[in-house]
Amino acid sequence: MSRQGGVNLPPGFDPKNPKYSKFANRLPTRETCDLTDPSEMFLWMLVALPGVNGGHQAFPSSYNMLISEHFYRCGAMLTCPECGYTKQPEKVYVAPTTSDPHWLTSPGTWKNAEDVGDDEDPFDTALDKMTPQFRAKLFARLEKRIKGEH
Repeated sequence: MSRQGGVNLPPGFDPKNPKYSKFANRLPTRETCDLTDPSEMFLWMLVALPGVNGGHQAFPSSYNMLISEHFYRCGAMLTCPECGYTKQPEKVYVAPTTSDPHWLTSPGTWKNAEDVGDDEDPFDTALDKMTPQFRAKLFARLEKRIKGEH
């Protein structure tokens, strides 16, 4: 009897299934993952792994969701079911900046939580790096789009 895909894939696994394609066009972060869903619980930790260059993840999100669920089923947990304790992450993910070679191929970095300010906003950082002329042109273009004048 042959199974489609790898021998350890769950029966019926389809990466195009809406459950597994949720992160097809966006990066899984702690904030965008459902931390109560085993397939997303650890997914955000599989972004920008040490030594991985050329992209955000070593595997597609659909496969990483299987890894997250595997971790859960092997006993890993974010919150203790007995006492409710949740250890806060010591590291936080910092997305690629405009100074990185390219946002699709730059994985971003993990930094110590105490080294990352709560007020760091990638949009503000990008705007601060723009010239005043470029900001004015961007503002005018966005204003036209909002008014529906493409």
